[in-house]
Amino acid sequence: MIVPMLLFVFGLSAQVSAGTSLVALVFTALSGTIGYTWQRRIDYRLGLSLAAASAPGAILGSIASTYLTSKIVTALFGCFMILVSIYIGIGTPAKSSGTAAGGWRRHLVDRDGNEFEFTVRHLVSAFPLVFFAGVLAGFFGVGGGALQVPVLIMLLGVPVEIATATSALMIVVSALTGAMTHIQLGNVAYEFIPLIIVSVVVGAQIGVQIQRRTGPRTLRRLFALFLVVIGFRMILVLA
Repeated sequence: MIVPMLLFVFGLSAQVSAGTSLVALVFTALSGTIGYTWQRRIDYRLGLSLAAASAPGAILGSIASTYLTSKIVTALFGCFMILVSIYIGIGTPAKSSGTAAGGWRRHLVDRDGNEFEFTVRHLVSAFPLVFFAGVLAGFFGVGGGALQVPVLIMLLGVPVEIATATSALMIVVSALTGAMTHIQLGNVAYEFIPLIIVSVVVGAQIGVQIQRRTGPRTLRRLFALFLVVIGFRMILVLA
């Protein structure tokens, strides 16, 4: 929502809107990551492994936004997000058994004593998708979670509670690298940062508490609705 606001309400360019949004998203993701860290729901090894692919993607996307038009890519990305939202909302994510062979077995226990045991499969296939999510993050000024979370859930078989928390950590990395690149390119309107930071930090903490109290099915539907909103935003923002 930050990028359309900067574009239409304040009249900033797409590049400056993306850069300003990424700087604010660094603090949003940090706030959410702190909350999820307290809940002990972040898979640090998995998240940092994937973040190593998203970071260079964010740098590439940030640089590309300065030279390329984003009209067609924006519309295609919006359509893709809507398709993913349909799958998330009505489909069944890939299940992963803790006893399955040939995968990376993971076991986490959160602060409330809930156990999450799963096996990560197709990890190699996830790296190019996460890299692409980083490109989108840098190019459009978004967090990349709209693609990262489906990859974690549907491809790798990570439980939705762990996927959303781990994605927050990954967004810290991609947003930080993308923001630093945009800063170097002069694509940041610093006067908007303080208000955005205050708003998103408070909102992130509210979101963490909602996630903690919401069941997996309801959370999936809420996330699907979020993807629809993002998808239409991407389609209409430069229509």
